[in-house]
Amino acid sequence: MKKLLFILFILAAFVSAESALAAQKKDKKASAKTTTSKTKAAAEKKEEAPAKADKAKATKSAEKSDDKAVGMLDGKPVYLGPKGGQYTLSDKGDKNYLNDEQKKSVTSDKVVGKTDEGKPIYEGPRGGKYTINDKGEKVYQKKP
Repeated sequence: MKKLLFILFILAAFVSAESALAAQKKDKKASAKTTTSKTKAAAEKKEEAPAKADKAKATKSAEKSDDKAVGMLDGKPVYLGPKGGQYTLSDKGDKNYLNDEQKKSVTSDKVVGKTDEGKPIYEGPRGGKYTINDKGEKVYQKKP
């Protein structure tokens, strides 16, 4: 008798668990249909948006980055990526990672002027003024 009750108890638990799983599947299907219709509506709205909005969005993303700015290169801010890579943002908002030669030219110092050749003059943290040569090295100017 005890064995029979035990078997009935196990059978009842199995049936209730199975019905709960069926209810969950039904809910997932219903939410999937809702999500699909929302996705279709969003896609239709996106297709209707003019090209100017896309260009404005790209410009806005080019101005902002979640990563920390670590310096400047050719007048553009240089950001430090999540894995340590340095990059600038293009006009479209794409990341352009720097190669080793470009990394040498990145500086976090303030631009205080330009040379006769048009190269920027930087001021270091202790007040020294320098330019960056073709090899990416700092060339300090003599104080007057």
